[in-house]
Amino acid sequence: MNPEQKDPLALDVINERRLVAAFLDFLRTKGHKSDTLENTRQELELVRQNLTKAFDLTEERIEILRPAVPLMDIFSTHPDAAPSDPKRVLETELKQTPTASAESKSKAEEFKNKGNDLMKNNQVEEALTAYSQAINHDPTNPILYCNRAAAYSKKNQHDLAAKDCEIALAFDPNYAKAYGRYGLALHGLGLLKEAKEALDKAVSLDPENQLYKNNLKLVEDAILAADAAGAAGQMPGGFPGMPGGMGGMGNMFEMLNNPDFQSSMMQMMQNPQVQQMVGQFSSMFMNQMGGPNNGNGNPAGIPAMPGMPGGMANLQDMMSGALGNLTPEQLAEQMRGMFGGQQPPAAPGSSDSNPNANPNDKKDPPGPSYFS
Repeated sequence: MNPEQKDPLALDVINERRLVAAFLDFLRTKGHKSDTLENTRQELELVRQNLTKAFDLTEERIEILRPAVPLMDIFSTHPDAAPSDPKRVLETELKQTPTASAESKSKAEEFKNKGNDLMKNNQVEEALTAYSQAINHDPTNPILYCNRAAAYSKKNQHDLAAKDCEIALAFDPNYAKAYGRYGLALHGLGLLKEAKEALDKAVSLDPENQLYKNNLKLVEDAILAADAAGAAGQMPGGFPGMPGGMGGMGNMFEMLNNPDFQSSMMQMMQNPQVQQMVGQFSSMFMNQMGGPNNGNGNPAGIPAMPGMPGGMANLQDMMSGALGNLTPEQLAEQMRGMFGGQQPPAAPGSSDSNPNANPNDKKDPPGPSYFS
């Protein structure tokens, strides 16, 4: 045997063939996609033939050697697959992206408008498809990425929303709305410091936008709460005064009387994104508990929580609606009722509990506009 020739059954040689088989499988999948151009298909097939010959593979061997998970999935999820300088990669790719023709821009505008209409009707999945089609026609338009980011955020896919915002900002570094949505996406990912920086920029670019100011305040409160919790050795991401772990439940009333906690809760519950998250959590909790209803609005085996009318079934309504209208003192009393067995006062603003409610009271600011 030639000393330079490796054992064909050596592990590293087999792994080489496995890698090539995975890549050949990727090329075949890419070539079969409906959006792959015919000349691209031909070039991909030529590459497949050359690699198959170079590594002495057959279609049968490729099928046996390829991994159970497609190469693209492995590449996109493995932490070590990230480039050393993602920003530079993005900038390089942007330079290689051609400007769309007038006809393509017109088609992109049609798909964008279609996506906007779908979002208004809460057809988020269809809107995502429409925005993606618009981007295919005009890949250098930052508005399209920013709109798609809003749709991703609506689905709580904050990582994808953040990536689209980064692309939009790479094309237009002074795009206030993209910074605003970037801040929300980063907040959803738990990156509070980065979220604050993005929202600071949004406010600096559009100082009259109250939504950006409100969201910035929410993030700042969350940072203060997290810092206070960390300084006291408490659970990360908690509120000031919240005891660490279940062993500190005896101090719950101190937490409820803490003004910082009350303020943070008030700010948090006025955030539409938090209300949506609470609703989804409530639905998920109820679905996972399962079982028949025990007559008080709870799944069987789950007792009614003291001080909460209707028991756990009303968690979503209470958190997303009632708490958002309470004063800090009423909020604390509501929480005491939940944990201490006291009946809390009814939430103001409901027709059966607050007949003296002023219809001219200032309303919460409107939710974010998802359309450009």
